[in-house]
Amino acid sequence: MRVQHFSQSHDSLDMKKSALDHCYDIDMLEQKARSFLANLLFEQGEMTAPVEKLSGGQKSRLRFALMFAQQPELLILDEPTNNLDPTTWWLLLGWLRDYQGSILLISHDRRFLEEFKFDSFWVVNKGTIRNRHKDLPEILKEIQ
Repeated sequence: MRVQHFSQSHDSLDMKKSALDHCYDIDMLEQKARSFLANLLFEQGEMTAPVEKLSGGQKSRLRFALMFAQQPELLILDEPTNNLDPTTWWLLLGWLRDYQGSILLISHDRRFLEEFKFDSFWVVNKGTIRNRHKDLPEILKEIQ
């Protein structure tokens, strides 16, 4: 099973490499890599600059894109919306809506959870874990 994990730190990126270098690392050809990064709103200079020079939003966008490009069957996302700029927040939401695999998402971002409209939630509350097939507002009423 192909699994990709997103943690809250940028430690999965080599800060000395460029965004293009990271694309090459997953066997993406140059033309495809440039098109891929342009679709993520990277300008030409940003594609070749060391990752350490990119903004936090650009780093997150790159990490998400590299993760999806590897076509995982399972995504494990630990607070993926923390510190995201609005552009990256909406891009991530769109990518997850289009994603065909399974997602384990840990989040406190209520708006993101409501916008995504998951099939079910595993609710951790007062030392218990329960699978709930309800809308988020209904679940929140239950646990309050």
